[in-house]
Amino acid sequence: MLDNSKIYGLPAEIFKCYFGDSSNNGISSKYEKVIVVSDPFEAGTIDIQETNLPIVQIKIDITYDQKRLIRAFPYATNSRSSMFGGCFVWSCDSRFRQASNLPVPLHDRFE
Repeated sequence: MLDNSKIYGLPAEIFKCYFGDSSNNGISSKYEKVIVVSDPFEAGTIDIQETNLPIVQIKIDITYDQKRLIRAFPYATNSRSSMFGGCFVWSCDSRFRQASNLPVPLHDRFE
């Protein structure tokens, strides 16, 4: 987890399916924008302590067959207990591409 003493994130949009989301009242059911933080890219432009938008963290794992698995989770949560709710996170900021060239699945569903 990132130390939140002075973290800057990137503004990002939540892409939803036209019939809504399946997040079970997760972030994507309440917001259309988030702030993304991640180790792969440089500091963003928005101080996470000075925003009212939810914070999501991008996590990059390597699978058993050496492929990159990229997911976004609500900041400061246990990523093992969350699930994909059908929405994606994307930013047009070029620094976002240091983590992914494609929209990132948002794992904001908890049961």
